[in-house]
Amino acid sequence: MRTNSKIISMSGITQSENAKFAVSLLKAKPNQLKQFSHFKKNSTWLIKHRDGLRKDYGNMYVAVRHGKICSKSKNFPKLLKEVRAKYGSSQDVFIDYIGRDRISLLL
Repeated sequence: MRTNSKIISMSGITQSENAKFAVSLLKAKPNQLKQFSHFKKNSTWLIKHRDGLRKDYGNMYVAVRHGKICSKSKNFPKLLKEVRAKYGSSQDVFIDYIGRDRISLLL
């Protein structure tokens, strides 16, 4: 349990905020839960494959939808506009920046 507290405080989210988020999930409507599920799946996929993506997508923003890269750009507003034009919204798409180099934090 101590590890979770450290992770929460390192991310800037307090335990109280985390509890409020958990309660909001319980009160969420089915479509909101579906959006959260897409977010979780796509973000988990990107985290898992990030190192392998650096060669082709380094220093770019990538959009992940259904566990696949659906778009890429060095310009975030351009990428967001493209995703919204292609899919009607960006609700089931996870967008993140892939740096060319791996960053290590010394704590």
